[in-house]
Amino acid sequence: MGPILIGLVFAAILGTAAYQLIKKTRQSSRDDSLPVLTALATVSGTRTNTITQPADINPKYKVEPSTKFFATFRLQAGQSLEFELSNVQFAPLAEGQQGTLTFQGTRYLGFEKSR
Repeated sequence: MGPILIGLVFAAILGTAAYQLIKKTRQSSRDDSLPVLTALATVSGTRTNTITQPADINPKYKVEPSTKFFATFRLQAGQSLEFELSNVQFAPLAEGQQGTLTFQGTRYLGFEKSR
Protein backbone atom coordinates (compact mmCIF):
# COMPACT_ATOMS: atom_id res chain seq x y z
CA MET A 1 0.00 0.00 0.00
CA GLY A 2 2.88 2.42 0.81
CA PRO A 3 4.49 2.42 -2.67
CA ILE A 4 1.08 2.87 -4.32
CA LEU A 5 0.28 5.87 -2.12
CA ILE A 6 3.68 7.43 -2.81
CA GLY A 7 3.13 6.88 -6.55
CA LEU A 8 -0.30 8.53 -6.39
CA VAL A 9 1.02 11.54 -4.49
CA PHE A 10 3.91 11.88 -6.98
CA ALA A 11 1.48 11.62 -9.92
CA ALA A 12 -0.79 14.27 -8.37
CA ILE A 13 2.13 16.66 -7.85
CA LEU A 14 3.44 16.05 -11.38
CA GLY A 15 -0.05 16.48 -12.85
CA THR A 16 -0.60 19.75 -10.99
CA ALA A 17 2.77 21.11 -12.12
CA ALA A 18 2.05 20.13 -15.75
CA TYR A 19 -1.40 21.77 -15.59
CA GLN A 20 0.08 25.03 -14.22
CA LEU A 21 2.78 25.05 -16.92
CA ILE A 22 0.23 24.50 -19.70
CA LYS A 23 -2.06 27.18 -18.26
CA LYS A 24 0.79 29.70 -18.05
CA THR A 25 1.98 28.88 -21.59
CA ARG A 26 -1.53 29.33 -23.02
CA GLN A 27 -1.97 32.70 -21.26
CA SER A 28 1.41 33.87 -22.53
CA SER A 29 0.46 32.82 -26.06
CA ARG A 30 -2.85 34.72 -25.78
CA ASP A 31 -1.04 37.81 -24.51
CA ASP A 32 1.47 37.60 -27.39
CA SER A 33 -1.41 37.68 -29.90
CA LEU A 34 -2.89 40.89 -28.43
CA PRO A 35 -1.75 44.43 -29.25
CA VAL A 36 0.34 46.47 -26.84
CA LEU A 37 -1.99 49.13 -25.40
CA THR A 38 -1.20 52.42 -23.71
CA ALA A 39 -3.84 54.26 -21.69
CA LEU A 40 -4.11 57.07 -19.16
CA ALA A 41 -4.66 55.46 -15.77
CA THR A 42 -4.62 56.01 -12.02
CA VAL A 43 -3.13 53.58 -9.50
CA SER A 44 -6.27 52.69 -7.57
CA GLY A 45 -4.75 50.10 -5.26
CA THR A 46 -1.69 48.07 -4.36
CA ARG A 47 -1.45 44.88 -2.35
CA THR A 48 0.89 42.07 -1.48
CA ASN A 49 0.21 38.42 -0.81
CA THR A 50 2.79 36.68 1.36
CA ILE A 51 2.74 32.91 1.63
CA THR A 52 4.60 31.26 4.48
CA GLN A 53 5.15 27.58 4.93
CA PRO A 54 4.52 26.07 8.36
CA ALA A 55 7.80 25.33 10.13
CA ASP A 56 6.63 21.83 11.05
CA ILE A 57 6.80 20.59 7.43
CA ASN A 58 10.52 20.01 7.83
CA PRO A 59 12.15 21.91 10.70
CA LYS A 60 15.59 21.01 9.27
CA TYR A 61 15.18 23.47 6.41
CA LYS A 62 14.35 27.14 6.77
CA VAL A 63 11.59 28.06 4.35
CA GLU A 64 11.56 31.67 3.21
CA PRO A 65 8.17 33.33 2.72
CA SER A 66 7.11 34.02 -0.84
CA THR A 67 5.61 37.43 -1.64
CA LYS A 68 3.61 38.38 -4.71
CA PHE A 69 2.96 42.02 -5.59
CA PHE A 70 -0.20 43.37 -7.26
CA ALA A 71 -1.33 46.78 -8.50
CA THR A 72 -4.77 47.82 -9.70
CA PHE A 73 -5.13 50.57 -12.29
CA ARG A 74 -8.32 52.44 -13.16
CA LEU A 75 -8.47 53.54 -16.78
CA GLN A 76 -10.18 56.79 -17.78
CA ALA A 77 -13.08 54.78 -19.24
CA GLY A 78 -13.70 53.36 -15.75
CA GLN A 79 -12.29 49.86 -16.35
CA SER A 80 -10.05 48.42 -13.60
CA LEU A 81 -7.11 46.16 -14.39
CA GLU A 82 -4.99 44.26 -11.86
CA PHE A 83 -1.50 43.02 -12.67
CA GLU A 84 1.02 40.91 -10.81
CA LEU A 85 4.30 42.82 -10.67
CA SER A 86 7.87 42.21 -9.61
CA ASN A 87 9.13 43.93 -6.46
CA VAL A 88 11.08 46.40 -8.62
CA GLN A 89 7.97 47.31 -10.65
CA PHE A 90 5.81 47.51 -7.52
CA ALA A 91 8.06 49.61 -5.26
CA PRO A 92 7.67 53.04 -6.94
CA LEU A 93 3.87 52.84 -7.21
CA ALA A 94 1.52 54.60 -4.80
CA GLU A 95 -2.24 54.84 -4.69
CA GLY A 96 -3.56 57.90 -6.49
CA GLN A 97 -0.63 58.27 -8.90
CA GLN A 98 -1.68 59.20 -12.41
CA GLY A 99 0.18 58.35 -15.57
CA THR A 100 0.38 56.18 -18.64
CA LEU A 101 -0.12 52.43 -18.29
CA THR A 102 1.29 50.09 -20.94
CA PHE A 103 0.07 46.50 -21.07
CA GLN A 104 -0.52 43.56 -23.39
CA GLY A 105 -3.47 41.39 -22.37
CA THR A 106 -2.74 40.33 -18.79
CA ARG A 107 0.95 41.30 -19.10
CA TYR A 108 2.06 44.51 -17.34
CA LEU A 109 4.65 46.37 -19.40
CA GLY A 110 5.05 49.58 -17.43
CA PHE A 111 3.62 52.70 -15.85
CA GLU A 112 5.04 56.16 -16.41
CA LYS A 113 3.93 58.73 -13.85
CA SER A 114 2.63 62.08 -15.07
CA ARG A 115 4.78 65.04 -14.16
